[in-house]
Parts: sequence; C-alpha cells; structure tokens
Amino acid sequence: MIFPPTGEEVISGFLAIFPDCDFPTFGTDFAFEEQNDGMIRVFATADQFQPDAVAALLHRTITQSLPVAATWSYDSDRHQPDAFGGGGFMIDATGIHWIETSKVHDTLHFAPKLVIAMRDPEEGLLFWNSKDGFGTLDIADVFTESQVLSADLPIADDQPEWLALPACLPA
Repeated sequence: MIFPPTGEEVISGFLAIFPDCDFPTFGTDFAFEEQNDGMIRVFATADQFQPDAVAALLHRTITQSLPVAATWSYDSDRHQPDAFGGGGFMIDATGIHWIETSKVHDTLHFAPKLVIAMRDPEEGLLFWNSKDGFGTLDIADVFTESQVLSADLPIADDQPEWLALPACLPA
C-alpha cells in the first residue's frame, strides 16, 4: 500500500502528506513535456505551491525513474526584502533531499562519499586524513568513487578499509 492509513479512515495516509490535511491541495497546475533525450519535464504554475506535499507524493509513487529533481522559485509583485527565492528537492532511492536550486544538477553533490577507516582496540573507529593520520570523522579526508580508484590505503596497525558515509552527511 503506497499510503498506509495513519488513522481510522482509509485515506488518512494520503491526507497526511499535506501540511493541512483538512485542505489537501498541491496548489499547482501541472504540465508535462517530453524532451528529445526521453526525459520528461514537469512544469507547474501556482499561487500557493506545496513543495512538501509534491515531494511526498513523488517519493511514494515514483519507483523506477529515479532520481527525480524539482526546483521552484517565488517572487512578489511588491518590492520588499526577501520577496524572491526558491528551493528544490532531489528524490533518489534513499529518500527526499532538500537542496539549494544551484545543486539540482550537481551530480557530485549526490555521489557516494567514502572515507578510510580502521578499528583501534581502545578508541574504536578512526578515520584517515592526509595531514594528521588517523583521527575523528569530522577531520577525515572524503573521497569520491573515482578518487578511490587511484588512492592507496595507508599502512596501519589494523587493515584500513573504505567506508561509505551515509547520504545525509555533508562532505
């Protein structure tokens, strides 16, 4: 079931994706356009766009065409501070990632990130950085998959190994 009930009503799981479940709206009109490369672009126009609801709907219903990227912008007909802006999200197999619009086509931003780790009997996991050797994760060198191919593992008491960072951690 795509939207399992969260309450007594069968539709309660679907209504839960909206900021106001008593007024379920995506606040937009959608238009679809197929591109020459087979990609489908979805355009939306709105007075009150609901990005959280749209992201939740896409996340639960699209399973084969991942990743999906969406951006939006807003403006005002009045000149006032912060009257212009926008945002975006990327949906991949791991979930919804809220992003700046400038990062929507940045494949390195979403690429797997790896660190070199080793186990120390007293300190637990330690992570490599080229300046200080093994230490805490916050100072570890972070590698892309292509950098891993040309990097050598350092020599240590325990055999160091590559460890993938969770997608939610910044590089």
